[in-house]
Amino acid sequence: MAVPSEFTPRRAGPGRWLAVVLAALSMAGPVEARPEHGQTFKDWTARCEQAPGSSLERCFIFQNLVLKESGQRLVHMAVGYLAANGRAAAVVTMPLGISLPPGATISVDSDAPREIVIERCDNNGCVGAVTLSGGFVAQLKRGREARISFHDGTRRRIAVPVSLLGFTAGFNSLDP
Repeated sequence: MAVPSEFTPRRAGPGRWLAVVLAALSMAGPVEARPEHGQTFKDWTARCEQAPGSSLERCFIFQNLVLKESGQRLVHMAVGYLAANGRAAAVVTMPLGISLPPGATISVDSDAPREIVIERCDNNGCVGAVTLSGGFVAQLKRGREARISFHDGTRRRIAVPVSLLGFTAGFNSLDP
């Protein structure tokens, strides 16, 4: 079930999920290129934060997708260089109450979906991550839309479109 008419991208400030992203970012080496805090790249926003317990500042780009009627966040997607090996990753926060056994995926345009490994659920939602290979980053850069898919509590498939407008410029601002 697609929900494109029920939600809208919103450049909202991050909530508690930020601690997860920052903790992962603190494992990476210094980032040389830095976007300005709050800089927008069309539908993506950059954020730079100091990770708890670290003197290093890390930057990532993110997009929040919220339900139009209630303003409730449906999906939060953050992308940055999160791993010590210098590879990029996407951290995706989905709503509480999703069905965990079917898992979650991300796809770009009509390309095959890739698994998002759901790591945990807390008060802010269910958090998953996927490492972004060079080939997948290239797909995101040339794509028009990514889709985050998961299943609700009744195991009905929910596919949330994520705009890729501005992704290339935003991601390039994060070069390690």
